[in-house]
This record gives sequence, C-alpha cells and structure tokens, in this order.
Amino acid sequence: MKKLIILSFLGLTLLATACQSVDEVQETSTQSNDTDELFVFEETEFDFGVIKQSGGIVEHDFDFTYVGEEPISITSTPGSCACTTAEISQNEFQPGESGVLTVYFHPNLHAEPEGHFFKSVLIMTDPSISPAPEVKVWQEIDLDLGEEFFELQAPHEDDGHGHDEVSVEPSVPAFVERSSREIAMEAVELIDELDDGMEYQYFTYNGTVPGPFLRAKVGDEVTFTLKNAEDNVNVHSIDLHAVNGPGGGATETQVYPGEEKTFTFEALNPGIYVYHCASPEVADHVANGMYGLILVEPEEGLVPVDREYYVMQGEFYPILTRGETGLTQLSGEKMEEEDPEYIVFNGTFDSLMAENALTANVGETVRLYVGNGGVAKSSNFHVIGEIFDTVYPEGGTPVINNVQTTNVPAGGATIVEFTLDQPGTYKLVDHALSRLEKGALGELIVQ
Repeated sequence: MKKLIILSFLGLTLLATACQSVDEVQETSTQSNDTDELFVFEETEFDFGVIKQSGGIVEHDFDFTYVGEEPISITSTPGSCACTTAEISQNEFQPGESGVLTVYFHPNLHAEPEGHFFKSVLIMTDPSISPAPEVKVWQEIDLDLGEEFFELQAPHEDDGHGHDEVSVEPSVPAFVERSSREIAMEAVELIDELDDGMEYQYFTYNGTVPGPFLRAKVGDEVTFTLKNAEDNVNVHSIDLHAVNGPGGGATETQVYPGEEKTFTFEALNPGIYVYHCASPEVADHVANGMYGLILVEPEEGLVPVDREYYVMQGEFYPILTRGETGLTQLSGEKMEEEDPEYIVFNGTFDSLMAENALTANVGETVRLYVGNGGVAKSSNFHVIGEIFDTVYPEGGTPVINNVQTTNVPAGGATIVEFTLDQPGTYKLVDHALSRLEKGALGELIVQ
C-alpha cells in the first residue's frame, strides 16, 4: 500500500493553494455591504517588476483604514497561490482604525513562471462581507537559477495519520437509526500517487479522495465538527449541499491548522448531496480532492438492496502531463482552461480496476451512489452491459426507470440501482468516451 506523506514546500510553511497566472476573486458569503465603504486602501495593486529567483522573497505593505460602523474580526488572509502569502497587523479592528496588510511573494514557489502576471490576497472577515477586500501584486520572474528550482522538494517521511492510500474504499457504511448524529472529520494535506510514478499534492477529508460517505435521515439533528490537521498549511472548511443556510456550513467552519470548529444543522431534504471545501480559492481546494457525498434518507428509509457502493468522479490538473513521473501540484492555468490531465473515479487512476473493482453476484441488486466533484466537467455515467432499473435524477425525487446513461453535473450526484442477470466484468464509464484514457473507467466483477 502506498504511504501518505505530508506536503513540504522547501521547508517553508507557506499557504499552499495552487498557482494561477491570472487570479479570479472568489465571492465569499453573505453581507451585501460595499467593500469600498469598509476597507479604504491607499493602493490596491503593486508591481514588483522583474524579480530574480536568486533574490528570494519580496514583500510589500498595503496600508488601509477600516471605516465600518461595527467592530470586525479578520479570520484569514489567503493568497491565490503557494507563492503568495500575507499577514495583517492585527486581527480585530474598531471603526476608524488603520492597519497594514503585508503581502509576500516567493518566486521559487510559483509553478509556471511565464510573462507578467498578478497574484491576489483576500481579507476574510467575521462578519463576512461580499465581495471580500482584495489586493494584487504584479511581477515577472527572471529565471536566473533555472526552471528546476520550481520543482517541489521531497516531502516528509511520515504523515502520522495512519491512512494506507488516498483512494477511498468504495463500500458504503450501513445506516444506523438515531435521531441525533455527531460527525467529525479532519482536513489532511498529503502527497500520494495519482498515477504510476506521479506523486500529487492532495487536499483531503480524512486522508482520502473522495472524503468519507456520510449518512443521515430527514429530521436528524447533526452536530458536525471539522478539524484542520496541525501540520497543514492552509485554512480549510466544508460546504455541505444538504445544509440549508448561507454557505452550507462553510461560514461556520473556516478552520486554521491545528484548530477545529463545530456547528449543528437539521437534515431537512432527502437526497444524495455533495460536500466540498469552500475556502479561497474554492476551485483549487476542490480540484485537489476536497469533496465527498452525504446521503439524507427519507423518513421511511430507502428500499433495501444487496450491495451499495460509493463512486465519485473528479478532475485533476497537475503541472506534469499524463505519463510523466515525479512530484507535482495543481496547474492553475490548466484548470482555468478546463483541460484536465486526469478524469478519474475515487481519486486516482485505475482506483476501481482489477483487485480494487466492485464485486457482486448474479441475482443481486446493486445501488451506486455516484457523485461528481468537478470542478468543470459534467459526467455521463454509464455501466456497459447494464440498464439502470431506477435512477434518482440529480439525487432527488421522483425516480425514473429503465435508463441507459445519466447525467451527473459538477457539484451534483445521483443514485442508480440495477439487478444483475449475467456474470462477467462490467465497465463503469463516463460515456464521453474520450475520457477513458484520462482515467474515467472502473469495473464491477459479477460472479
């Protein structure tokens, strides 16, 4: 089994969100305040000009005044890239107080150093404001040390989390009847094998992609705790699509490394729902593997079946190309262009093939919970040689019958059920068949 290992960037504890050549502001949640009336900056952009690799980290101070009517807390200052981090002069501001946001740029942590580009930093607050205050730093890199300095360094020898491999076990835990539930999950950053010889920087829940399969029933009160592993370097959170309320839990769970936060919600709507990280930049965290499924059963429960499995499609955009080997991370440029190197089931190439295939027997009824983490492509889910007796379109109700292929949008999920009439090996595919070579392929072996 592959050993999971925690990410280290040149021994620095820098914020490790993926690098992008052009950064887009992720709108956070909630208040409809005008940012310009709350944070008044003397300048919102600064150009470092041409930076030599050999020159090391550069920094710039952005002076501002907070002019809101109520006190405000700073919860984080995320940068849009591993190369861009920031710190703020204080965490609490009273109306009229001034502060300084110091932005750091590390030229040897920018993944794709081409041309003149900017990176952004957001100021996340409590109460939150939308859009979040943003500053930008521009730069161009002089490759005086050579492109090899942009490669990630060897990670630590042990992560201490006890996981065996990043691809989640596809079997589904049985439903346990109770009126209140406590769910605890941990955000874990690690490096593991995406494909043979290619080690990838993952962001995960509980050390797997997708994260654990969660179960509840309509009417349940769910107490949810998210812990961020102490040796992580990013803020993480969770947005559960099954939660009614702004952010789906994300506004309550922006968690720094070494901390944890808890909130409570009532499961109101039956269905199968995606959950994912919602910390800036949201697409980066999701593209690195932070997603999963939560099932909310109807009050009467689901019809019993013989076997249940958990299959979730996701895209990966490594800097390395498919077939190359080495240690790599997210390419912001490929993600912006929606051009993934891999489209896989359950986190890794060939994760549901051969000895890892799903299994069943002739005459059994199989239920598949199928999700799509995205971040860009819809899935056209199909089992070659089977017709879905029952489909819950987009995870909701009512059901439809006798379906050959069903659509699963990015950030969506479905449930399919079928009874097996013949033995053999059945292929699970995204029927956009050009994606087979990218990894959208699994197996169901029937005895």
